[in-house]
Amino acid sequence: MNMYLKKTLTKAIVMCALFVVTMPCSLSAQQENSIKRDGMAGAPVDVDSLAKALQKRKTVEFQGEYPKDPVLNVQQWSNIHRSILPPKEAVRLPMLALQTNLLYDIGAFTPNLGLELGISPRGTLLLSGSYNPWNMSGASNDNKKLNHWLASLEYRLWLCERFDGHFFGVHGFYGNYNIAGYKIPLILEKGSENYRYYGNVYGAGISYGYHLMLGKHFGMEFTLGVGVGFMKYDRYERNNCGQCKDTGIKRTFVAPTHTGISLIYLIK
Repeated sequence: MNMYLKKTLTKAIVMCALFVVTMPCSLSAQQENSIKRDGMAGAPVDVDSLAKALQKRKTVEFQGEYPKDPVLNVQQWSNIHRSILPPKEAVRLPMLALQTNLLYDIGAFTPNLGLELGISPRGTLLLSGSYNPWNMSGASNDNKKLNHWLASLEYRLWLCERFDGHFFGVHGFYGNYNIAGYKIPLILEKGSENYRYYGNVYGAGISYGYHLMLGKHFGMEFTLGVGVGFMKYDRYERNNCGQCKDTGIKRTFVAPTHTGISLIYLIK
C-alpha cells in the first residue's frame, strides 16, 4: 500500500511540474512595456496612426487585414506587433541585472551585490556575494560580531521569460565566518550566543521567487530558498582573545539558504 501511495504521489508531482513548465504565458509586463515604449499602448490607438507608425519604423508590411474595430487594446495591438516584426525584435528581453538583498543589508548589516546574466529566453545565472567586516578585531568590552564573506551561484528557470514573473532556482554557496555573541537558530547550536565560531561553510539548495516590474529598469524580487549546509569550525570563548574550547567541529544543517527581498536594476 505504501509503495502504491509513493508511486501515485511521484506521478502527481511530475505531472504538476510538467504543467507548470509548459504553461502558456499571457502578455507579460515586459511585453506591455515594450509596446508602450513604441507608442503602441496606453491610450487607445487608431488604425491609421498604427499604419503610419509602422511606415516610420520601416517594418515589414502587415500581411492580412486590420481589425474592424478602429480602437485597439493592448492585447490586440500586441498580436499585430508580433505578426509584423521578427520574434527577436518584437520584445527585447533584458540581458543583465544588478541586485541587492535589502533583508541582508538591513537585517544583518551586511553589504551585498548580485549580478544576474540572461543565458536563454527563460534561463539566467545569478552570481552574488556579501561581506561583513564590522568589529573584526573585537573589543574587550564587547566582542559581538557577525564577520563573514559568502559567495553563491544560482541557475534560475523562469516560467514565462527571464526577469519577469515566477521562477525556480538551484543554488550553491561557500563562505567563511567569525561569529561571536549571536543566536542563530537551525544553523548554530543551542547556546551559540555564549561562544565565538571560526570556520567555513558550503552547501546547496533550491528556491522559488517572483520578480515584480516597477518600471523600465527597476523591479523588486521576493525569494524563498531552503538548502543543506556543511560547517567546519573551531569554538572559542566569546570574549576577545578567548580560549579555544574545541577544534574541527563538523555540523550539518537544513535551513533557509537563499531568502530575501531584493531591489533590482535591469540593464538593457
